[in-house]
Amino acid sequence: MKSVAIIGAGPAGLVAAKTLLHSCAKDTFSVSVYEQGKSVGGLWAVASHPAGLINADMNTNLSQFTVCFSDLAWDSLELQPAANIFPKAWQVNRYLKHYARKFIPEGVVALQSYVNNVEQIKVDEKSQWRVTYVEVNDGNSKSKNENVAIFDYLIVASGLFNKPQPPTFNLHNITISPNVNQASILHSSQYRKLSDLFTTGIQPSTGKILIVGGSHSGVEVAAAMALHMSDARYSPTGSATEPLEIIHVMPYPLVSLPNFVQSGKPSWPTFLPLEWMLYGLSHRSDDPISWVYGHTTPESTRHLRDLLINIMEGAISKQDDSHDKNSRAAGAASPYVALSESYVEYVRSGAIRPILGRVLGIEAQTENNYQETMSLLRATMAGDSEEGEICDIAAVIYATGFEPTLDFMPEALKNTVGYDASCPRLPLLLNRNFSTSSDAAPENLALMGFNYGSFWGVLENEARSIARKYTSEIAGQSPSSDLTAMTDVKSSSKLYTFMKEIRSLLREDPSSVPQNFFGDYAGLMEQTARELDLQRVDLGWGAREGMACPARYIDSGCDRLEAEKTIKKLQKLLATSTNQRAFAARAAFRGLHGTWTINRLERSCSSIRDTESAELASTVSFHPRFPTDGISDLEYFVVMKAEYGYVVRSFVYRMCETSNTIGIWSVRGNGDADAQIYELEFASATSDAEDCLSVVAKVAATSEIQDANAMPIYTFCFAGVHIVEFAIEGYSEGGSVAGDINVFFTR
Repeated sequence: MKSVAIIGAGPAGLVAAKTLLHSCAKDTFSVSVYEQGKSVGGLWAVASHPAGLINADMNTNLSQFTVCFSDLAWDSLELQPAANIFPKAWQVNRYLKHYARKFIPEGVVALQSYVNNVEQIKVDEKSQWRVTYVEVNDGNSKSKNENVAIFDYLIVASGLFNKPQPPTFNLHNITISPNVNQASILHSSQYRKLSDLFTTGIQPSTGKILIVGGSHSGVEVAAAMALHMSDARYSPTGSATEPLEIIHVMPYPLVSLPNFVQSGKPSWPTFLPLEWMLYGLSHRSDDPISWVYGHTTPESTRHLRDLLINIMEGAISKQDDSHDKNSRAAGAASPYVALSESYVEYVRSGAIRPILGRVLGIEAQTENNYQETMSLLRATMAGDSEEGEICDIAAVIYATGFEPTLDFMPEALKNTVGYDASCPRLPLLLNRNFSTSSDAAPENLALMGFNYGSFWGVLENEARSIARKYTSEIAGQSPSSDLTAMTDVKSSSKLYTFMKEIRSLLREDPSSVPQNFFGDYAGLMEQTARELDLQRVDLGWGAREGMACPARYIDSGCDRLEAEKTIKKLQKLLATSTNQRAFAARAAFRGLHGTWTINRLERSCSSIRDTESAELASTVSFHPRFPTDGISDLEYFVVMKAEYGYVVRSFVYRMCETSNTIGIWSVRGNGDADAQIYELEFASATSDAEDCLSVVAKVAATSEIQDANAMPIYTFCFAGVHIVEFAIEGYSEGGSVAGDINVFFTR
């Protein structure tokens, strides 16, 4: 039996341990996993480390069909509440704990064990590893007593995201005074709530929030902060403080895509997770489907822009014209894509103001510092930025991303895997064995999860390739006898050359580097599955139907029934998207965000766009806040205003993803929901006009409406992922009771 040490019990370390123990012959390997945290999960261990790098309530950017392993279906977990299609971080933590309990025997994972050194040694002319570790106490202090263990193989699964990268700007003339509310400067991972931004814990009445960085984390923290400010203003228990302006500075043009997009079929609006379009197999022209990587070209940039326009259907320019403006300013630069359900709507509503440029420095603002109890800051910008400086800054968030820590590896060992701390986007040059090793690395060393785009399915196939390599060595097979298109010398050399070129470009011309240079997830999954000779779980799908996901590719040690459970759910989702308008409520709810002008229809017409209208002097605004009932997924506080700005009436709108409904509620004086008036059930939505969905509002049992047949019809007209206008037939001046007025709403 060969011994294997695994450093890290996050997704990579857990799937490595599971694969060695279950997908190889019994007693082939003994496995020891070292995890410095109190629980398995790595970054996702939010329950035991609430102040870690991930917010427990953050939703995943990818759906549960991608954030999973092949043989554990999300539906096998007993979660309360059950996970939506895009789970929250705490639910991912539960998933990983369940996975560990199911597949990894007790005693394999050593928690609170910090590896501080690994060393390659020779024992009887055989290469082995000396692993030195210490125990981590509850206070995160490390014991001085070192423990040593010897292993035949070493797998480093500590991952890319270990510690925040420092800010890219300089700090000047900033001092801390105990009598002044000091403007905070935080990494995006340190932000959880508004009080984190201010040393007194109280939001000032004026000032701006500056977010620096155009990565996913920059978009996430900007949207989260905008929600927190909206909630503080419109929640029944909020401070009623007006939101501060959020300025988001980014070096590249940015396009924010929501989690659910139109599937393209049939002609009426149907919605599916974005992955269906990104990782679908039907549009692939290569045969067989294979992994593709390469440099950005004018053609690939145009293709990406066309794809984004196809998804958004011209709505890029609707994002306060910022993305269109940024694209022109950036010339031929490829746009960066971020996933966020709400960012674009916060931009449209003015809560977030994106600026293309680079922050050079942050300094104390001495002049015009009109707040005696608040120390404001000023940002100086690079010469090619849209603005020369940004003043009156009350807090700064730098969303610079993360970097790996390989402090336990000797410098000589780091050199064998091409480690470069100055290149966090490509810290290692892993060009062999499915990107788990390098030409110069020891044969009994593997590294997992050190490339961007290392989704869970990729991690699982990396673990399978490592297991295959090690079992081949144990069986005495020559490495050359097991070569494939992804492991032969020619392919490894090509990949190494590409990686070196990417590193040079990241230093010399970063705008020419693709956002994710290893982003062909579907191609990578298909090719690795083929070359690892994995079994397919298609369940009636053809080889080019559906999307690439971990459950479609299993090995002999996998629980096939679990994989089938996931694929059946995915196939059912596709059917309900068409037949029962799945996720239409969420898509419509998202599209309502912001302020609309109310228009009265002069005549009834089935097509809203063809209807003549006379504008009413009133508006309705949808303000996001946290759900106040503890059940709904999303909630708006809705304010109707008359011509001169006074409030006519308010409502609460609530969305539930599981039931695919939107509920409309009356409001008490404190802003809390009172009684439900209507419920919109999108499963029964109809479509009389292209790109429009109509829903009959059912009168709720608690409604003030006496006539149960007085049911207005809500019609939502989509352009891509956006609602361009919506209408209510059978509306009343009071806004709740059905009447004989037809109105439609425009931006």
